[in-house]
Amino acid sequence: MEKFLKRKLMVEGTSSLGNRASYDLSKRQHVEINLDGLPSDPGLRKRISIYHPNDRDRIRRHYLQQGPCQPKGHDFPQKKIGNIYRRFVPKWFEEHGNWPDIGAQAGGDVFVSDGYTNWKKKEKFKEHVGEQSTQARNDYRTRLTALLDCIRFLLSQGLAFRGDNESEESENHGNILELLYFLGDHNEYIKKVILSNAPGNHKMIAPSIQKDLVRACAMETTSDILREVGDEFFAILLDESRDISVKEQMEVALRFVNSQGCVVERFLGIVHVGDTTASSLKVALEGLFLKHNLSLSKLQLALVAVAKKKPQVAAFFNVVNNITTFVGASCKRRDLLMEKQLDKLQEALESGELLVGKGSNQERSLQRAGDTRWGSHYRSLTNLSIMFSSVIEVLQIIQEDGVKASQRGEAFSILSVMPTYEFAFILHLMMTILGITNQLSLALQRKDQDIVNAMDIVRVEKQHLQDMREEG
Repeated sequence: MEKFLKRKLMVEGTSSLGNRASYDLSKRQHVEINLDGLPSDPGLRKRISIYHPNDRDRIRRHYLQQGPCQPKGHDFPQKKIGNIYRRFVPKWFEEHGNWPDIGAQAGGDVFVSDGYTNWKKKEKFKEHVGEQSTQARNDYRTRLTALLDCIRFLLSQGLAFRGDNESEESENHGNILELLYFLGDHNEYIKKVILSNAPGNHKMIAPSIQKDLVRACAMETTSDILREVGDEFFAILLDESRDISVKEQMEVALRFVNSQGCVVERFLGIVHVGDTTASSLKVALEGLFLKHNLSLSKLQLALVAVAKKKPQVAAFFNVVNNITTFVGASCKRRDLLMEKQLDKLQEALESGELLVGKGSNQERSLQRAGDTRWGSHYRSLTNLSIMFSSVIEVLQIIQEDGVKASQRGEAFSILSVMPTYEFAFILHLMMTILGITNQLSLALQRKDQDIVNAMDIVRVEKQHLQDMREEG
């Protein structure tokens, strides 16, 4: 029994160390890889799984571009088989050099990592290499081209690939398979080589293969974008959102003038970030630029966040954020706000303060501003200004009748700031400033905009800001 317990403790201790090692591995810092320093010899290469996930595709692509490595200059070790010493002979590279383009061949890891030493049985080479006729290669290219056409269509339309039930008896196999069936129904040659008519291990419909092809499409698209940018200056558009797992994401797009003199925008990528503070976004952006060999010196940033350098303005936006979050925290509070605003709107219409017309007096709600999209700040402040008195009334109701003391305290805290002159002054000041920059942003986003008009618009808007500064 004592020996059993000792053995059990040793196993559990080893497992615990393994878990800690895995944990440390997952926390490992991302180190930039020098592709030129990677060994060509497959026997010297590290397993792809030890590299950072963001580098694995680049490393695979590098190895594929390098082509096959044949270590002809090696002194291959001998092994005694029977009464004869045998070893690998470099000329076998030529004898068995017609490697196929596809598929996992026989032999498994023995020809990859474990090592093969039974040099007497050369027929194993033929089994590993496999034989592929011209017709088989043509069928494979047709099958691959058909699948790529379907993938490009789904990507361009932003559609899902998979279906809930992709079995033979399913009435709807999902978009990717249904598209393949559609192509086959309209092209007899494609029909002969895809899906059930393809070899068992060459159907190319596994999710892993689809993801590999999607990644290849993404890499080629990104390369085209970077070639289009060239050495020209560019601006960036950043936006933040949360994915289905509630992780913060930063979307990055480039805006630049192409060779035809038109202002264009190109989506560059999505990066997961820990938070949306300026420092975190900067680190993530630098990593993305480094990945695509983009120079920060070519980046022209509009410093719209400079207003927050003033403590009063920074405190103001904190209060605005608290208001939109607190009042919009429950359906009951939002409904109460809509009710109060509707009553005030009705009173204003009856008294003639507001005019009735198409598109006038639309229903509004408090809108939370995004940290990286300043157009949303303008809309947030505009709605708050229009609903100002209704928000005050809702906060007073929560302060008096709130269920929890913390709710009443939060309402009291906001009410101690919101009705003040300083808050109202900064609200109207920032609405005016952001109104000017918002008009500029909307003008520059027009599809028919060219560089000459864009420069004129920037000059006019800068003059508006300067006039505002000089006139006090």
